[in-house]
Amino acid sequence: MKNNARKLLKRAARNNGIEIDSITGSRKKVDLYGSREFDDVLISASVRGRKIKEFSFYSDSGLYASVKVSRPGRFIDALGDISDYRVFSAQSFADELDKLDGVSKGQFSTYVSVGYDYAFS
Repeated sequence: MKNNARKLLKRAARNNGIEIDSITGSRKKVDLYGSREFDDVLISASVRGRKIKEFSFYSDSGLYASVKVSRPGRFIDALGDISDYRVFSAQSFADELDKLDGVSKGQFSTYVSVGYDYAFS
């Protein structure tokens, strides 16, 4: 599963214009470190059993998003470039992420933090 997580993280990096610095990890968590025009980023995939269960995105600009996924490949494709989203508030961004294909159904599947503002969806 680690190789599948690496492939999906590389696809997420490519979709977001992120230059990959390194990919590290174990069977339970894989991290992709990279940079783009204005900040450094970290994208993580949490693996449970043989399935990717959660993606997290951190950036130096103060954005943090964590999404529980049921279909990781569909989520990465639906997400596209995260910089295309207009982040007016943490709640509006969490709601947008929660609507994407591949996100797990249920309460609290998405968490977003922008600076001191945070929201669940």
